[in-house]
Amino acid sequence: MFSLQSFSEQDTTQIAVLLAPLLKDGDVIALMGDLGAGKTFFSQQLVQALGIEEDVTSPTFTLLQIYDGKIPVHHFDLYRLEDAQELDEIGFYEYTSYGISLIEWADKFGTELPDEYLSLTMKRSSGILERLLVFEPHGRRYEAICEELMRLVNAVS
Repeated sequence: MFSLQSFSEQDTTQIAVLLAPLLKDGDVIALMGDLGAGKTFFSQQLVQALGIEEDVTSPTFTLLQIYDGKIPVHHFDLYRLEDAQELDEIGFYEYTSYGISLIEWADKFGTELPDEYLSLTMKRSSGILERLLVFEPHGRRYEAICEELMRLVNAVS
């Protein structure tokens, strides 16, 4: 586990830009944090960094947005779901098996996540746009992603 401090939207964008090329088909990122912590903003920046040019919107009411790119991106928002059975109804298990899946409010159904994934918890800091991004890898692939992300962040700092 490691943390990165973001002092601005530009910092958060840079972290997303550095993470994007490390991702591949089948990767899952579980995004957690309070309302307004920046989960959707981070997702928007990551999707754009993956080369997808369409507008990225919060899937709060649709539960799932799919963005077609070199690798499809499945952007989930589980906030409004109450029961794990609803995951089946929206194709959660199928969609998380391919493409890149970004799952906001993943902690609501933590036991339903794949065995391996990257957890990103976003916490507000003292400033209005300051955030603490806490990355926790679950599985060897995600440990390698975190190590490389740390290396890249240190290289540009």
